Amino acid sequence: MAGAAGARAGMAAGGLGAALGLVGVGAAARWAPLAPGGRGLLRRAEGEALLRVLFSLVLPCVLFRTFTTLQFSREMGVVWLLGLAHCAATVVAAPAFFRGFAPGRRAAAAGASVALNLGLFAYPLAEAAWGAPGLRTVIVADLANQWSILVLQYVVFAVLAPGLGAAGAAGRRGVAGRVLQQVLSHPCLWALYAAIALRLVGAPVPAYADRLMEQLGATAKPLALVTLGVLLEPLRVRELPDLCCLLAFRYAWGLAAAAAALLWLPAAAAPVLAVVATSPIPMLTISYAKEFGLAASEQAFVSTAVNASNIASFLLLLGVSALEGTPRALLGACVAGSATLFGASVVLRGLSPNYRAFDGGNGGAGGSTRRRTQMVARNACCPLLPGSGNAVCLRRAGTGKLPARTVPPRAASNRARPTPVGAFRAPTTRAPGGLPCAVPRSH
Repeated sequence: MAGAAGARAGMAAGGLGAALGLVGVGAAARWAPLAPGGRGLLRRAEGEALLRVLFSLVLPCVLFRTFTTLQFSREMGVVWLLGLAHCAATVVAAPAFFRGFAPGRRAAAAGASVALNLGLFAYPLAEAAWGAPGLRTVIVADLANQWSILVLQYVVFAVLAPGLGAAGAAGRRGVAGRVLQQVLSHPCLWALYAAIALRLVGAPVPAYADRLMEQLGATAKPLALVTLGVLLEPLRVRELPDLCCLLAFRYAWGLAAAAAALLWLPAAAAPVLAVVATSPIPMLTISYAKEFGLAASEQAFVSTAVNASNIASFLLLLGVSALEGTPRALLGACVAGSATLFGASVVLRGLSPNYRAFDGGNGGAGGSTRRRTQMVARNACCPLLPGSGNAVCLRRAGTGKLPARTVPPRAASNRARPTPVGAFRAPTTRAPGGLPCAVPRSH
C-alpha cells in the first residue's frame, strides 16, 4: 500500500515537473530575447489567439468525448455538488466582503473572487499528475464552474460596476440578453449539450469523428500550459495591498472546499478536487472588466490579480502533491490554511488605503444614508456672523460644505431647554454680546 502510494506520488511529481517545464517554455517564448531585435518569439496578442483556439476548438473536443463515455456515480455527484457549493458561496460572500471599497474596486475584487480557471490550469495539470481519472474529476467539477464563469461572474460585474443603475431597465435587459447569448453560444457548452443529446437518444459517435476529436483533445495539455506561460505578466507592486486581500479571501474559500472534498470523497479523487478549488482566476475576468467600463487602474488590478493567482495556485498545487500520501496531514493543512487566510483577509482589508468601513458615499458598508458630519465654526475666533444669529455649517467628509444653518439668539434663561433624544448638541461658548457660538468638537 505504501509502495503504491509512493509510486503514485512519484508519477505525480514527474508529471507536474513536465507541466511546469511547458509553462516555462511559454514564458521564455514571450520574454526571452530569442527573436531578431532582442524581443520574444511571441507577444501577448498571439497568446490570446492561442487561448481562443483552446476554448473554441480543443477543449470542446475533450468535453464531448468525456461526457459521451462518462459513467455517472455517487462520487461524481458529490464532486458536482461541491463545485456548485463553492461557486454559490463565493458569489454571495464576495460582494458583501468587499462592500467597503470604492465601487470600481469592489466590482473588480468581487468579480475576481468568483469562478475558477479550470480549462487553462486544472485540466492539463490534473491530467499530468493523476492521468485520465483526474481529468474526468476536473471535468465534472467544471459543469458547475462553466455556468459560474459565463453567468454568475458576469452578473456580479454587471450588478457592481458603476453605471448600471443609471442605465435603468434597458441596461438590465442588455445584461440578461448577453448572459443568454453566452449560455447559448459558448463552444464548451455546445459540446456539453451535444453529448447529453447523444446519450439521451442513444446514438453512437461515428468512428472517424471520435478519432478526430481524440487527436485534437490530445493537444489540450501542452497547448494550455504553453499558453499559460505566454500570458504570464510581471506583478505590479502598487497593487500589492488590495491584491493580498483578494487572494487571501479567494483561497480561504478554496481551501475550505478542499477540506470538504477530503472529508467526503475517496482518497483518489479528493486531492484532484483540492487542486480544482484552488485554481486561479479565469482569464475571462479581464474581458469582463473591460466590457463593463471599469477604470484603467481597475483593469490593471484585475490583470495583476489573474497573474498573481497563477503563481499562488502553482504553489498550492505543489503543496497538495507533496501531502497527497498523508490525507490527515493534507486535511489539517487545508483547515488551518483556510482559517488563517480568512483572518488575514479581514486584517488586510482593514489596512487597505481603499477601504472605508462606514463611508456610505464611496461604496462603504454604511450605505448612502450614513453620513459623518462634524461641527465647525465659520472662523477660528468664533466671532458673530452678519445677521441676527450665529451660523454653523455641517460639512460632510470628502464633499463641499452644505448650506449654512442659522441658529437664532435666545433670551437669557436659567431654565435648561430639553434636548431631544438622539440629537447632537455641540458644546458652546459665549461670544461678545452674550450670543452662543458653536465650537469645533475634536474626534
